[in-house]
Amino acid sequence: MRIQIIVGSVRQNSQGSKVGAWIANTAGKQEGIEAELLDLHDWDLPLYNEAMPPLALAGKYDSEIGTAWTQKIADGDAYILVTPEYNHGYSAAIKNAIDWIGTEWAGKPVVIVGYSMSPNGGVLGVEQLKPILTQVKLMQVSHNVLVRAVHEAFDEAGLPKDDSLTTSLESALASLVGLQKKLGS
Repeated sequence: MRIQIIVGSVRQNSQGSKVGAWIANTAGKQEGIEAELLDLHDWDLPLYNEAMPPLALAGKYDSEIGTAWTQKIADGDAYILVTPEYNHGYSAAIKNAIDWIGTEWAGKPVVIVGYSMSPNGGVLGVEQLKPILTQVKLMQVSHNVLVRAVHEAFDEAGLPKDDSLTTSLESALASLVGLQKKLGS
């Protein structure tokens, strides 16, 4: 099963890259999972500006990077969206990355991992992202992961200081794999 981990921040020195690397490392150790890290720092996606909505374009955009992004997402069997919480919401970068995709998301499972510097762990951004994922027909698992006080949550090796964070991620991965099997993707 190919799980794509999409890091949804493009801020310099973003904590999301650290969170994404930890997720990819943890997921990659699970039997039957091929983890791929897609950090939006590496994808210079412009704001969605095509003449028609993605559903009308069938993955063929004027933008070469938009076409490449769509093809990359189509290769995934399931997704983990890593979103920061900015001003009590999700990042513009992750919303834009979602908006570039048409039918390629449909019917595939997804987990959201939220993070913030605050003790709420990005829950407000996670909750606001859920209806958008429903609209693009991603199938959400009930277990999401919250990384509280992200700037203090990891040691120098990039591992969580609190083992319960890894336990939470492993539970979310199990839910993702289980849902993907049920969906027969």
